[in-house]
Amino acid sequence: MREHFEVLQRAIAQEGGSVVKTIGDSVMATFRQPSAALRAIAKAHGDIKEPLMLKIGIHHGPCLVVNLNDRLDYFGSTLNIAARLPNFSSGNEIIFSEAIRSDPDTQVFLAERAKVNTLIRFQGEIKGFDEVFALWRIDLRSLK
Repeated sequence: MREHFEVLQRAIAQEGGSVVKTIGDSVMATFRQPSAALRAIAKAHGDIKEPLMLKIGIHHGPCLVVNLNDRLDYFGSTLNIAARLPNFSSGNEIIFSEAIRSDPDTQVFLAERAKVNTLIRFQGEIKGFDEVFALWRIDLRSLK
């Protein structure tokens, strides 16, 4: 587990992200741009050793940031959605929202790094929300 966290923390830091907290075997991180999160994920996936698999959710939007115990912590619907997206993954997949898919830098990343026809759109119900969300899935092994 320690190596798993070290790989993730290194990839996150290399892309200018910050680890907010760890929860069990999960990591919550923030990035300035969605494409930075995607680049960090691609790097981490390349460094993660079998049999570990990543289940990743990415969402972006407004949130509440507070200073708690000398650390920044994040709250709100954006975080709740992001935290639940990995539940749609069967492993070695990134699940992301329409907010991420419609980001211009994300579109460039996917055009350059994703193999053709590997991005799958689906709809999902997220616990705690009444609406059905447009979501996207890509297998990490399909990234160049």
